[in-house]
Amino acid sequence: MISSREQVTQMIVSAKVRKGLKWAHVAESIGMSKEWTTAGCLGQMAFDKAQAETLGQLFELSDEAVAWLQIAPYKGSLPTAVPSDPLIYRWYELVNVYGTTIKELIHEEFGDGIMSAIDFSMDIQRQSDPKGDRVSVVLSGKFLPYKSYCGISGCGSRRAPGFPRCCPAGPPRSGPHHVRAAPGAVPRAGTARRTLPASARRCCAGWDRTR
Repeated sequence: MISSREQVTQMIVSAKVRKGLKWAHVAESIGMSKEWTTAGCLGQMAFDKAQAETLGQLFELSDEAVAWLQIAPYKGSLPTAVPSDPLIYRWYELVNVYGTTIKELIHEEFGDGIMSAIDFSMDIQRQSDPKGDRVSVVLSGKFLPYKSYCGISGCGSRRAPGFPRCCPAGPPRSGPHHVRAAPGAVPRAGTARRTLPASARRCCAGWDRTR
């Protein structure tokens, strides 16, 4: 009986060594990148039914193990806060040294937010060099900006594109709590303007005065 995804990972690694397989070959068998496939086989991704069944045949896994491959795993592959493996530790060292630089340059280019590790791709290649071959790693993640939002009933959950304030339907039509859009701002197509409740208008007006 299998009680955890870690047991399936051990079965896969054991079969890979026994059969002399390369991760690139495993990835080719399911039509995915070697980076994503390797992460999945090491317990960090979930496979769909067809992929899991193909891997089951390749690694000679039981039906129970194939079922485990389709379950969303508990992510995180490092056993300690500071990794002891020399290769993985270099990545820890890299983030320690360059982390603030990466953060500063991403914020300068994109604004306040994060680089996704979910909407994400990675490419690892060997790069020939007369002084010694190099490791080329390209990480590509979608930028996810932090959203500003009001939370007042009737005012919406976040700022609308094209407007610098929090009202999702655009500024109220008129009145003492009218919120002006930025110069040249155009509301989204199909967005109806409406008069918001008094509490929402007060909220937006207060925000407007403090901006």
